Amino acid sequence: MTDTTGSLQITSVAGLLGSLELERVDDGRFRAHPVPMNMHHVFGGQVLGQGLVAAARTVEGPKTANSLHAYFLRAGDPDLPIEYAVGTVRDGRRMSTRSVSALQAGREIATVICSFADTEGTITHAAPRPEVAAPEDTPTLADNAEAWGGLHEVWSGFQAVEVRMAPSAQAPEGGGLPAAPDLIWMRVREALPDDDLLHRALLAYLSDITLLAAALVAHGVPIGMERRGSRLWDGVSLDHALWFHRPARTDSWTLFVQESPVAHGGRALSRASIYSHDGEFVASSAQEGLITDLRA
Repeated sequence: MTDTTGSLQITSVAGLLGSLELERVDDGRFRAHPVPMNMHHVFGGQVLGQGLVAAARTVEGPKTANSLHAYFLRAGDPDLPIEYAVGTVRDGRRMSTRSVSALQAGREIATVICSFADTEGTITHAAPRPEVAAPEDTPTLADNAEAWGGLHEVWSGFQAVEVRMAPSAQAPEGGGLPAAPDLIWMRVREALPDDDLLHRALLAYLSDITLLAAALVAHGVPIGMERRGSRLWDGVSLDHALWFHRPARTDSWTLFVQESPVAHGGRALSRASIYSHDGEFVASSAQEGLITDLRA
């Protein structure tokens, strides 16, 4: 669950990788120990990555993760361990499905369904990556936020992942949907091992960092400029879906093409198309968030 009142990130790459090192406590049961984080609640991306790792450890053979679907049920305590109970839903020749319950003190904080598949088949097509400035030619979030008093404390301790904003169409003055999606480059700051599961788990983590914020762009709060709107809006993510199309490396620049096409009844939908640095369409994500108008 994403918390817009505290700091989101594990503060080092070592801490980020450590968060994905799960202890096996029984058949189908794993424990993630608390890791250094400066926030009031467990970051949803952490639960996504850990849940995927737990599920993958129960799948035999060459299958790789092809999707996950999560519901965030209640806020997690970052000072407590999380236990992941994995259930086998199905094991077929080409696909396997696992259900994962994330538990703290016996209470379920999230439920995640993970699917694993082989790579057989010949059908292939992909939408091209939009034209975008190279990451080294784009400003950091901190650079973007200078005119608005600097980054909100939600980004304090943000050291494990580098985030840059490519120029894109802004929302019209006074509000409304922007003419084009937000273009966001991200990467883990240090070189990582050649471990496909690790990179998929980290991609799940990255996919939750800015996705909820896309919902407020149409309401005058550009991503990274939360100081501009933190007294007006608050939000938490309710669910999260991620589809893996191709292998990706999260220590290489990865482009998130984000938009929020609709919001109503206090809930907003955000979605992203995710591309590798060389333009491959590697993943898609979607999320519904509960958005509260603090002026009401």
